[in-house]
Amino acid sequence: GTEVATTIERNFFLSSEKYSRLRHSIRPFISYDYIPEEDQEDLPFFDSVDRIEETNAVTYGVDSFFNIYGANGEYNRQYGYIRLEQSYDIRSEFSSEPLSPVTLKLGWRPLEKMSLAYKAEIPIENDDNTTHGFAGSYYNSRGDRFGLDYRYNEDENIEQINGVVKVRLHPKIIAALDIDHSISEGETNEATFSLTYLAQCWSVQVETRYTPTEERIMLVFNLANIGAPIQLSF
Repeated sequence: GTEVATTIERNFFLSSEKYSRLRHSIRPFISYDYIPEEDQEDLPFFDSVDRIEETNAVTYGVDSFFNIYGANGEYNRQYGYIRLEQSYDIRSEFSSEPLSPVTLKLGWRPLEKMSLAYKAEIPIENDDNTTHGFAGSYYNSRGDRFGLDYRYNEDENIEQINGVVKVRLHPKIIAALDIDHSISEGETNEATFSLTYLAQCWSVQVETRYTPTEERIMLVFNLANIGAPIQLSF
């Protein structure tokens, strides 16, 4: 594979006590990737990740980054980004539909500990459907965390929403809730609630887990630097 790109940058100075400037970078690029077709039947196969697909494609697009700098001039964080790209498949068997969907990625980090991201695949053919994905997260210095993830793909009948909440009730006690819910199937695939007590060299966790086929309660003991935790399931 190979890639050619160039970058254009401009600084926008800010009249803020906390931030001095915002740097906008635009990076158009074009890349080429080639992977020959190889017989992989002698390798174990559990899912699609266990196979390396043949590739002969040109990808082109543009990146746009927004980086923010503190009052002292030092880099603070990536404030946001936009990415557009599309691939052209050179292989002859894809000559009728060689163009891939246009991939759009958006990211925004309005606060240092908060991030939002959106991804869409916009098809070229009119009869195809646009797929969407959204993810957001927030955490603080105390250890609390909130996350939300949404995915939609009409062709594969996927409409999924996942959420996680982690709250430090006490310096030594953490409560967490993790839910994976399928909107398209109208059921919760998995829901987990846990309560953890943290000591200096050990921790104990009570966890209850629900799936459509079973409900389980686990008691987990964890000793620092002693390897895998000890689990008791009920």
